[in-house]
Amino acid sequence: MIDTEQIYSQCVYDVDNRYVDLRLKSCGISQMGSFWLIMSDTSNDPKLDQEISIFLTPDDLREVIASLTEVLEKNEQPKT
Repeated sequence: MIDTEQIYSQCVYDVDNRYVDLRLKSCGISQMGSFWLIMSDTSNDPKLDQEISIFLTPDDLREVIASLTEVLEKNEQPKT
């Protein structure tokens, strides 16, 4: 099944034979404008798999975006 609410996803294979998937999903109609930030950590051993979910209000998400933008802009400034 295709997840139509998924906004961003990236899987990364790391040195411990694990996949890390970060997803930002809309909560849907019942909580319009809110989001779930979900991090899944999976490996070859299903007993070690983990998933962490954080509920974000629109203001929370704006704060995260503003903080990330600030860090990105600082790193893009030419070094003097």
